[in-house]
This record gives sequence, C-alpha cells and structure tokens, in this order.
Amino acid sequence: PLEAWFAAETLQDLAAAVEGPGAPSRAGAPSRALADRDRHRAVRFPARPVVASLRRVLLTGATGLLGAHLLEELLSRTDAHVVCLVRAGSAELGRARVREARARYRMDEDADARWSVVAADLAEALPDHGFADVDAVVHAGAARYDAVRGANVLGTEALLRLAASGAGTAFHHVSTISTAPLAGDERSFLSFDQAAAASGYALSKWVAECVVRSAQTEGAPVFVHRPGLVTGHHRRGIGNPGDFVHRYLRACRQYRVYLDRAEHLDMTPVDYVARGIVAAVLDPNHAPAVTHLCNVHTSPSFATAGRAVAGSAPRGLDYEAFRKEAVLPPESPLRALASYFPPGHFGLGSGPWPDAGTRAWLASRGVVCPAVDAEVLARYAAQL
Repeated sequence: PLEAWFAAETLQDLAAAVEGPGAPSRAGAPSRALADRDRHRAVRFPARPVVASLRRVLLTGATGLLGAHLLEELLSRTDAHVVCLVRAGSAELGRARVREARARYRMDEDADARWSVVAADLAEALPDHGFADVDAVVHAGAARYDAVRGANVLGTEALLRLAASGAGTAFHHVSTISTAPLAGDERSFLSFDQAAAASGYALSKWVAECVVRSAQTEGAPVFVHRPGLVTGHHRRGIGNPGDFVHRYLRACRQYRVYLDRAEHLDMTPVDYVARGIVAAVLDPNHAPAVTHLCNVHTSPSFATAGRAVAGSAPRGLDYEAFRKEAVLPPESPLRALASYFPPGHFGLGSGPWPDAGTRAWLASRGVVCPAVDAEVLARYAAQL
C-alpha cells in the first residue's frame, strides 16, 4: 500500500511491510511533530516597512512543477533577479537542473541572465552567502514526517529567520490545501489530531504552517499560500505525469474507460497558482495573509474529465468496475495509487475548499483562474 512507502523510514521497514501484515508504524511522527511545534519560538521580524519594489527574490523549489512556473512568472512580471536555492553538489549542477525543468515545461530562456543558483539543501544549514539584499522569500520547496521534516519544517524555520534578518523582507510560504478544513474560510486551520491522521507529508506541512503562523501573529510580513491539486499549464498542457490527476487521465486514455461519478476533481492550472502567488509577492502591503489557490468551482467531474480524454467510444464504469479494469491491473498508471481506491468505498471527491476571499482579491488584480473546459482538457490529453 502507498501508505507503507510514506511510513517507512528505512529499507528494513519496507522489508518488514512485505514480510508481515500491515504497514510500518507512524507512531513516532505525531509526537515529533508536536515537539517541533511546541519548541518553536515565534520569529521576530523588525518593525520596518515592507519592500514594495523587488530587486532580488529568493525562490526555493525551482526544479519542480510549481517552482519552475513561479520562476517564469517572477521573470515575466518583475524586473527582479531571482536567486534559486537548489539541492545540488554545485551551483553549476543546480543551474543545469533548473534549465532542465524549464525545458521540460517549454519555457522561454530569454531572461536567463536574471536568475542564478545557490546550491544548498533545505534539510541542512543554509550557506552564509548568496542571500544578501533579498526583498522577498518565496518558499515553494518541499520534500512521512522524518523524511520531510528537515526540508518542510526546519528548512522553513531557517528561511523565515533569513527573511527576518532582512530590511523589510516579506516571506511567502507555499503550503498545501491539505492543511485546510472544508468548513470556515481561508484562515481556518486543521486541528493537530486531524493533521496527524493524514500522511507524513501533510503533517510536516501542518507543522511548517504553525511555524509561519506564529510569525504572522506578531504582525510580520508573512504569507501562506495553499494550492489545491495543481495540474498542467492551461495553454501548454504540460503538468506532472506522476500526480493523481494525470494518472487518472492516463488510465482513462489507456483503457478507453472513465469513472462515471459526478464528484468533481480539483484541477487547478499551475499558471494560475503561480500568478496568484506572484500577485501577493508584488503587493505585500495588501495581500491576504492566507490564500487558497484551488479550482473546484470550474473543474470537471471524474466522468467529464475521463470521458474527454478516453478517446472514441469510451465506456463509463461504476466505481467497482473502474477499480477492477483501470486501477488494479499491474500495468495501469493508477496501480501505484491503488490504496486511494479501496474496495467498496468511493471517497475521492475534491473539496470544495473555501476560496471566495482569495478569488475576489485576485480578480481585483486581474488574476482569474481559467476554467478547465473542453479545450484545456484537450491540451492535457495531447500531452498524455
């Protein structure tokens, strides 16, 4: 089961899961998460005006889907130089990784001179060079609790302290919609018990948000952005082929079937998420403290999305038939996510999460999420 991979801390843990019943225990992760939350002291930001004109921006996660699009958006919407913190053995190797990501998503290299790389690992101590005069930090890097604790929790705290040492530096933390309850508004937050019941990844992001929110309560220029299920660029159509949405679409295409359910997917184009975050970076004096960058309200249902990409004469299947024909076969793109399709129970609807405040604020700045309509689905299908 997928949860066994999340829970395992060593190869021996995985071997034990294969040889015996059940998955490795995550019993220690919640207690470590609580200790991390409680030991943290709020990072104090000096009482200085936030820099409104951006000259240098520090970005983490530039080799990932969202991070690469954030770099593209920062280069196109600002005149700032972007310093990319990349996990690599050298700045040259890190630069090659960023270029590879930009090529993967078919991005223009015209602004190549306006970004540079500092090689560092968020799970380790940050280097003492390369971060001078940073006006904003955009933390989009992420990596079971122990496996991601260094990057998601301790790395977040280190970057927050770096921002606090600057002259009016704002800090933008990219979290996940998994930290948000379905009820309430954008400021609502899961309880610890709710977070601890989720994956180690979600728990680490919850603790990282605790660290960030403690600085927010002090009035610091700190912002939390919670993306939903991020899909490909709505015009280029390229996304992450290994994520849940793309695996579902690939399975529908491969077997010419679709899950005949009316529940909606949350398909949030990555370019909207990047534009939303950069809009907040550009206007730190008016940006909401927390944004929800999701798109359930214009996303298709499982049936509509699957039928659109499945090809000619597709068959609509009920849950059990779809599970048997398109999830469980060893060659299925969804086989790796089979634990999300338990027998006898469909629970894969997305949200809807509260996002009215975010959508209204972004619309006032000309940022509107494109509807995932037939044209966008056709572009996604063309990239499968």
